[in-house]
Amino acid sequence: MEDIKRTIGLIVARCESAGIADVSPTLAAVVTRSVVLENPEQFRLDKAMQEADVTALVEASVARLQDSKSPQLMVSKYNRRY
Repeated sequence: MEDIKRTIGLIVARCESAGIADVSPTLAAVVTRSVVLENPEQFRLDKAMQEADVTALVEASVARLQDSKSPQLMVSKYNRRY
């Protein structure tokens, strides 16, 4: 559980440093979950993640959060507000 919190914290911090506004831990978690579920061969849920896996997950999640024209991201942001 602490690994998940740390990963979400890394994503939020990277977004802040990249100037991506309005990224809460909840939004970061939703996006991270979608990245993991869309890439089951890369992010295996049946084993502990190595540091390289965490780095790849953070990079993929931040990249998705940077895509301001993504309909999926827009829906996630709107749903999070309610």
